Amino acid sequence: MTISRKILSDPLNKWLFSVSGLKIYLVGGYIRNILLGKSAADRDYVIKGSAEEIARHTADKFKGTFFQFKSKGTHRVALHNGSCLDFTEVKGDIRSDLSLRDFTVNAIAWSPSQGIIAHPSHLLDLTNRYIKVVNSQNLGDDPLRVLRAYRIASQLEFSIFPQTRRYLREYAPALRNTASERITDEIFKIFNHKLSLDYIQLAIQDNVFSHVIPRTQGKIYVIRQLKNFNFLLLRIKTLTNGKTILNHMESELSQGLTRSGLLRLYLFIRNASLIKKSKYEWNDAGYGRLAVSREIKKTIARITMAEKLCYRRMSDSRLYEIFRIACPNTYETACINSLLKGRGINRYFAKATAFNRHREKPLLSGDDVMQHCSIKEGVFVGHIIDEIQRMRFTNKLTDRQSALKWIESNFT
Repeated sequence: MTISRKILSDPLNKWLFSVSGLKIYLVGGYIRNILLGKSAADRDYVIKGSAEEIARHTADKFKGTFFQFKSKGTHRVALHNGSCLDFTEVKGDIRSDLSLRDFTVNAIAWSPSQGIIAHPSHLLDLTNRYIKVVNSQNLGDDPLRVLRAYRIASQLEFSIFPQTRRYLREYAPALRNTASERITDEIFKIFNHKLSLDYIQLAIQDNVFSHVIPRTQGKIYVIRQLKNFNFLLLRIKTLTNGKTILNHMESELSQGLTRSGLLRLYLFIRNASLIKKSKYEWNDAGYGRLAVSREIKKTIARITMAEKLCYRRMSDSRLYEIFRIACPNTYETACINSLLKGRGINRYFAKATAFNRHREKPLLSGDDVMQHCSIKEGVFVGHIIDEIQRMRFTNKLTDRQSALKWIESNFT
C-alpha cells in the first residue's frame, strides 16, 4: 500500500482532505511514523485558512472536544479514543513552516496533491535513524525541545546526532524558564518508556536533567538501579500471576505517568540523594521543576514509608506491616523490596497478591465484629479487623470459623 493510500484509508483523514475545501498538510510525527511503518494516533494538520473553523467542524463531525491554545496558535480536538488532532495555520508556505520545526525527522509533510514534502537530508536522517535539529535556534524558540530530543530518541530507538547533543547542552539552561507542566509531561513520557535508560544516561552526561531535577549532575550510578528494575519486570513475567502484576504496573497512576514510570522516577530521584535517607523525607524541592499531582506525592510517600521497614529481617509479620503502610501500592512496594533484597522475589509478589486478595475479601466484616463482640462502630472495630487480617496473612487464621473462634476467645 502506498503512503497516500494508507493515509487516505483512514476515515478521518479522508473526510478532512475531501470536504474541507482548504489546503491541508499532515506534518510531523504522524507522517514520520507512517514512513517508519509504525502506528500513529496523534496528528498535526497545517492549514492555509481558518484552523479554528476546521478544528471546530472536525470536533462536531467526530464528537470530539475542542480546545484552543492561544499562546501557540494551535486548536486541538481531543477524540474519545484518546488521540489528539492539532490544527495550526501555516506561516508562509509549507517549507517555511517545516524549517521552524524541532528535528529533521519531524520536518516532513504530506498532502494529496504534493505527496511527501521534505528536504532530502531529512528523509536520509530518518533512514539513518538520527535525531538532528533542523536549526539550533529552534531550540531557543521552545527549550522544551531539549527534553523532547531524548524522549523521541528513546521511543524510536534512534541516535542523537553528536552536534545536536552539543546544542542540547547549550540550550538546556533555558529549561528553567519553561512551564513546569510542560516539563513534567515530557519527563513522565521519558520515564514511562522501558527503553529510555540509555537516553536518561545521555541526558545526565549532557547535564540536561540538572536544570529540571536538582543534584542529578554526574549521577550516572542511578542508571544501575533503573536497569535492575527493568530486569525485575522481565522476572515478573515468569510468575504465576505475572500478567496481572505487569498490567497493574503499566496502568496509569496520574498525569499520564504509569506505575512502572513512577517507580523509575522514584528510584532516579531517591538514588540521586534527593531525600533525607536517615528520615526518608521528601519535600517539594526534591521534585525540582516537576509539577507533581497530589496522587503521585501520596503514592511516593506511602512507598517511602514502607521502604523504612525493608532493611530488616523480612518475616511474614513485617511484610504485612510493609504492605499495610503501602496499600494500595503493594505491588510497587514488592518491586522495591525485591530490588533491595535481590532475592525472595517469588515470595514477595505471592504475599502481595495474598494481601490484595485478603483486603478484597476479608474473613469478617465490621458488622460481624460488632455483632460478635457486642460493641459499637469505632476505631476498635478497625483494630480487630486489622489484627484478623494480620493473622490470616501469617497463616494463623484460615477461614471465617477460625476468625470467629479467635474473637470469641479474646473479646467475649
